[in-house]
Amino acid sequence: MKIKKKIQYVYFTYGKRKMGFREKSRKFEVSEIGFEKDENRLDGIDIVVNGVTGAGLSQKDVKNLEKRLKDYDLSEAVVMADEKMADILDISDMLFAAKKYELIHNCFFIMKKIKQKFDKSDNAAVVIGSARWELKDIFSILDELKDNYKKIDIVMQYQLPNITGLVELAYDEWGVVLHAYSVRNYNGSKKDFVIFLVDKWKDFWIKKVPFGAAYVVTDDTESTKQVNNNNVFSGLIYKGDKEMPRDMAAHMAWQKPMLCEKFHVSVIDIY
Repeated sequence: MKIKKKIQYVYFTYGKRKMGFREKSRKFEVSEIGFEKDENRLDGIDIVVNGVTGAGLSQKDVKNLEKRLKDYDLSEAVVMADEKMADILDISDMLFAAKKYELIHNCFFIMKKIKQKFDKSDNAAVVIGSARWELKDIFSILDELKDNYKKIDIVMQYQLPNITGLVELAYDEWGVVLHAYSVRNYNGSKKDFVIFLVDKWKDFWIKKVPFGAAYVVTDDTESTKQVNNNNVFSGLIYKGDKEMPRDMAAHMAWQKPMLCEKFHVSVIDIY
């Protein structure tokens, strides 16, 4: 029996079918990363998917892809994709869940790094500009913020159910006075630190909720790449036994946490 190649990740990228003089490109262009070529990297495969519409992959496409991947052991593989392919494969929610997990479970570390980089740390705000965040998520974030900042505002583009209850709980349990505002009614002064939980990053937020430093989590992945501000952070830097693609560690921690232990992956900074 042929031994399958064990891989740690699969990355899907949306492509456009190219028509040549004699032949057209394959539906799935599969290339190996790492393996014997570079023993210092995790082993994975990149898959460029050509000529796919919003309708997704057909049964024929799936069988074709399975055939192309028959020589690989996918049991430990983390699945990643660019924005368009995530929509086509219907895995956007799974990939976003990893970003949410990354923030909530590393909140203490993020606060620590912000305090190291910026001396003044008295007041903060949480901006909710995405419908993907629930009250329990905000509670977890506030649980870390309350130990580091004296004054905290909540600024909402999307109304959270029972936000009044959260404000009351914060005062009863922590003795912290939270101020909740709608985006339209918010005209607050500059905050030392702001966590933006938004669908897309826009310069509008800089003017609406001015800050000394900010940490941004967006629904998409493209808009934060365009941020041109040294005081805005949008992810974590990881270190492990082997080099891995950017953002992989966040997805690894959510999808395959045992791989983090296997390759001794840890957080070392924010970016």
